[in-house]
Amino acid sequence: MGAVIKSVFITGGSGFIAPHLLRALDPSCTVTLHVRDAAKSASMATSFPGVHVISGPLTESGLAAKIPDDCETVVHLAGAVHGPSVEAVLDSNVTTTRNVLRIMERRHIPRLIFMSTAAVWSDTEGVRLSESMEPNPQTLYGYAKLSAERLIADSLAQGQISSAVVLRCNNTYGPGGFQGAVASFVQRLRRDLPVQIEGDGLQMREPLHVSDTVDVIKKSFAGRPGMNVYSISGPEVVTVLAMAETIAKVLGRKLEIEWKPQNPDRARHIIMNIEKARRELGWVPHTGFEEGCRRYVAAL
Repeated sequence: MGAVIKSVFITGGSGFIAPHLLRALDPSCTVTLHVRDAAKSASMATSFPGVHVISGPLTESGLAAKIPDDCETVVHLAGAVHGPSVEAVLDSNVTTTRNVLRIMERRHIPRLIFMSTAAVWSDTEGVRLSESMEPNPQTLYGYAKLSAERLIADSLAQGQISSAVVLRCNNTYGPGGFQGAVASFVQRLRRDLPVQIEGDGLQMREPLHVSDTVDVIKKSFAGRPGMNVYSISGPEVVTVLAMAETIAKVLGRKLEIEWKPQNPDRARHIIMNIEKARRELGWVPHTGFEEGCRRYVAAL
């Protein structure tokens, strides 16, 4: 069970994870949801009538005033894997995090839960990643998330916030997902197109179903003091090729593969040691990959 939370501010309201989290929160929790695009805010307000939806750039001076005085925690989900330019990716991840931290300082909100990524590390070569290993990102997204983490550490050091939980998640997928290998494979197979796989397809991953992602967020609400970084991964190792085979099986489609050259900027293996999250948060992932794919497909 996660800690009881009375009031929370969530960024990234129009993204993939936010709707799942909103459905999982206790109805007594006061939720303020930020949706950057005003056109999408009406849809979220309609879908979640008990949620207070605000919109506009996080730099707006009036935005902080719309967050309730009793807000205890920010769940910072906003960020972008890709963008039209380097500047856009940095803005979505680094500048946005800086602005969130400024709002927290201004409104005296003590606790932050930050959605980071396993991409802050590089190729594990089959060795399990752990929080004690030095980050070494190979992609712009990984660099941007690591830069955001360092802004958070600086905010803690200056006493502007008191607690931060940083979740370095590995290949999150599930209903509503639109990025990553699982979403790509599902979309292409449903259109009877060959899936695209880089290299030999034997790259190892531990896909994380969104229900397990939401569970670890809820368990993070207790907010230990200081900077708390966790490796967060799914319950089983699956190769990229096996991911495609499983999705084809679940969809009942014939699998055809369009082989692509190995991307030198992409980590070959990403498998993680989740013992710290198990020990300190009481969290373990429960959704196996085939079961997670069945839930994904059932929701389409």
